[in-house]
Amino acid sequence: MNFNEKFDEVFAKKELELSKIKEKNKRIKKILDDIGLYDQVYEPEMDSIEKPEMLLTTTDDEVRLSS
Repeated sequence: MNFNEKFDEVFAKKELELSKIKEKNKRIKKILDDIGLYDQVYEPEMDSIEKPEMLLTTTDDEVRLSS
């Protein structure tokens, strides 16, 4: 297995685990609401450095057009 294949495999696993955590967080928030607690629940996200396609992406506010 080459590096890119391994990377894609690990990346997919991480996305799956983050999805599972988000689903569990929905349940946790519902339980907290039911018992009257309104604590903030940590929501994990991938950083832009973990998404190679985002490293070279620019947004409109980063580009200035001159006439």
